[in-house]
Amino acid sequence: MHIEPGPIPILIASAPASMRSLAASSVAILPTIISTNDSERDVSNKVKIEILKRGADNVPYLPVVSGLGGVSQIIGNPTNKLISTGDFLFIDTGATFDGYFCDFDRNFIVGTAPDELKRANEILWHATEEGIKNLVPGAKTKDIWKKINKKIEDFGFMVKGEGRYGHGVGLQLTEPPSISSFDNSIIQENMVLTIEPSMEYKPGKIIVHEENIFVSKDGPVLLTKRAPKELPLIS
Repeated sequence: MHIEPGPIPILIASAPASMRSLAASSVAILPTIISTNDSERDVSNKVKIEILKRGADNVPYLPVVSGLGGVSQIIGNPTNKLISTGDFLFIDTGATFDGYFCDFDRNFIVGTAPDELKRANEILWHATEEGIKNLVPGAKTKDIWKKINKKIEDFGFMVKGEGRYGHGVGLQLTEPPSISSFDNSIIQENMVLTIEPSMEYKPGKIIVHEENIFVSKDGPVLLTKRAPKELPLIS
């Protein structure tokens, strides 16, 4: 997404900033409002209610996926599966305010996380940091993708394929440009994008981190409260 220079102060003060405060805060309190008696559908409904209570216009996109020790996919409607001890819980948030979308995800663990999941989460946290700091005017999207990829590989993980590590976000949930190996777009001042690295940390188990960033003339401005380096615990 790209916004002309004039509306940017309004954009920062209203749509993305409000999304940051209401959507991120709604997801952050999740460990205090859900339990192992809840289903994925219950979790989705509770998060949606919290986001709407805080002033969002709508929550048209809210995947909730859980699985013992990890998940094999992150795109899907919540089910009646109960959240259980040992589950990894993934929530993606696409809420709207004043016509603008946010798009970020958060990860949680119910009980104790396996060592490989804790390590994968920390690696992706650092990979996300790498993407955020390089989201500056004049940078090429494919170069940002390469730097994120290298950060993951520096930790000893070989990345399979050439998946997207972020995209524009604004009046639609997903907009150009794409943070990918095949997109040669130039990052411009006043763009709003996601940084969204992912990795398969063991066969059939994946993890994703996603944050929303505004590109100012001085560099990246985080619009979502940064995910913690350690997986938040749901007891």
